[in-house]
Amino acid sequence: MTAARLQGPVLVTGATGMLGSELLRTAPAGVEALGTGRSAAQPVAFPGLDLAAPGAAEALLARIP
Repeated sequence: MTAARLQGPVLVTGATGMLGSELLRTAPAGVEALGTGRSAAQPVAFPGLDLAAPGAAEALLARIP
């Protein structure tokens, strides 16, 4: 999919891991890639997030414009 076809931000879960961090790093120009991660070791938009926690996914989606 090209960046021209995307509308809105792209959410990358596990962005502090090997694959997720690479996806954030290589996001096409013009794509707003937002990362989540349970670790705060690397800078992501939503650090310290455990998507397995009850209500975490819903709360996260409510915060994304």
